Amino acid sequence: MVDRFGPIPGPVQDLFITIRTRWLAIRLGFEKMILKDEKLRCYFINNPDSPYFESVTFNHLLNYIQTRTNNARLKQVGKNFMLVVEKVKSMEQLHRFLEGIVKSQDAKVGA
Repeated sequence: MVDRFGPIPGPVQDLFITIRTRWLAIRLGFEKMILKDEKLRCYFINNPDSPYFESVTFNHLLNYIQTRTNNARLKQVGKNFMLVVEKVKSMEQLHRFLEGIVKSQDAKVGA
């Protein structure tokens, strides 16, 4: 693309990062994410009886939060759960955080 159209503009790169981040979020079971004031809120599947909460993915996510990061916590709002991550300053940092979870899960499954 660069040889035909020149350097990719910053907003387009941001869009690509946002799309890749959304794919990771869906893979981890998040329905919605909000990044505001350096605080990330990831909303889990809206059904607390969902089999997702018994899945390998969810259990790995819990383990990752407990052992590999100190700026994330689970929070319950009514019957719904969310992951809250502090000090997330950009979409790029958000992408790296979610990518770290997915890569560690893939490594564990592959082991």
